[in-house]
Amino acid sequence: MKLLNAASDEQARQFELLQAYLRTLQQQSPFVKTALLVTQHRLEENTAFFRRVFVCPAELQLSFIQARKFIALDGTFLKAHFQQTLLLAACVDTNNHYLLVAWGVVESENTESWKWFLDNLKNAIPQILDASISSDRDKGLLAAEDILGNNIVRLFCLEHLRRNFVNSFTKEYDGLFWRIAHSTTLDDYEAAITVLRLEKPSAAAYLEALDQRMWIAAFIPGGPSRRYGQKTSNPVEVMNQVLRNARELSIADPLMEIWHTTMEMRFQRANQANSVIIGQTFTPFCHRILLQERENALRNIVRMADNYHGLVQSPAQISYVVDLERHTCTCHRFQDTNIPCQHGIACILTLRHRIDSYVSHEFLVTTWKRTYSHNFPPIILPEALRHPPFHAPIPLQPTPEPQPNVLPPLPLQLANLLPEAQPYHNPLISKNNTLRSGHSVRLMHLTLER
Repeated sequence: MKLLNAASDEQARQFELLQAYLRTLQQQSPFVKTALLVTQHRLEENTAFFRRVFVCPAELQLSFIQARKFIALDGTFLKAHFQQTLLLAACVDTNNHYLLVAWGVVESENTESWKWFLDNLKNAIPQILDASISSDRDKGLLAAEDILGNNIVRLFCLEHLRRNFVNSFTKEYDGLFWRIAHSTTLDDYEAAITVLRLEKPSAAAYLEALDQRMWIAAFIPGGPSRRYGQKTSNPVEVMNQVLRNARELSIADPLMEIWHTTMEMRFQRANQANSVIIGQTFTPFCHRILLQERENALRNIVRMADNYHGLVQSPAQISYVVDLERHTCTCHRFQDTNIPCQHGIACILTLRHRIDSYVSHEFLVTTWKRTYSHNFPPIILPEALRHPPFHAPIPLQPTPEPQPNVLPPLPLQLANLLPEAQPYHNPLISKNNTLRSGHSVRLMHLTLER
């Protein structure tokens, strides 16, 4: 097949390299999880059209086991001539660094493409079935997340939610939005939403229509600690920025660029983990927080009820209740981060207990080192493996709307293969000559050489 637009020939050849690239991955990184979905050409037996591809190195599954059980999902356009969508899944390591765990390229963001991606993700990393999943309110993604089962905790990105709320109403209620989102008890929530009902009933109705379990701390299954300190989808959005150069490339090149960018990032993180001062127990992220909270704790007044419960008064004369047995404080930071807050540390110091016995083991330096203990190899695509079974996914100019019961002209060799003329309908184009549901995509016209 030959492209009418010669400027796109090189990018089209990227689709022809895809199968060779995936074979090379399997040869050089035998435990990598990949998946490829194509559509067979209806007339040419040896020709198929690319639809979707998924990649997850085995080393990233091992990393996720050591990381915090939080996954952020998002999609973004590839900016090459044949526009498609890059889907990403990212987590957070115990030093609060963002880490890509899987990626894929699909035709657009829609329910079916997200289901396909998540189905491959859970097969590659079964541990995500007990994780928290954060995303924006994309309807296709929300519907697709059902495929992950009932044990996941589904969460909205609070920044996406706040932005939509402010755009629909006004910044005047921004503070009330956060007060509602951070409510940790039913009473706190009712007090905050009641104020909004009185000031702006339509704004209150907008928020009340949302699933409370996906954004309000008091209603999150398992409590606010299931956010792991992450109130946005920043992990995947940051990775989108890291991979911005890859997004300018066509299909095979961005997959290789993502692989090598992630490989290099993992090497740098491994060096950071291995350079920690001997004797330091916790990751630098956790260590900094503990030092700051311990310094602030010395300014508090503590009144203990028993070996677990205490009342702590801050220099601002605000009182907080600490429960060391449950690792909670009414300031919420203890349970949000799994790191003792200043009020918790004040009680711990009063009891002469060890602070590190109240810190989650996930923040241990040894855990951080294990996260990056194995890396995947660089990949080179040998010329000998080039194999051209695929063509670019969809037509550079819209297909003209056919006249009723009239076939568009076909090349002679194709016309001769058809037993009799049948009305032609492009499955990607609806009856009103517009693209079907999903993000819009550029069309590329293909024709056969005679």
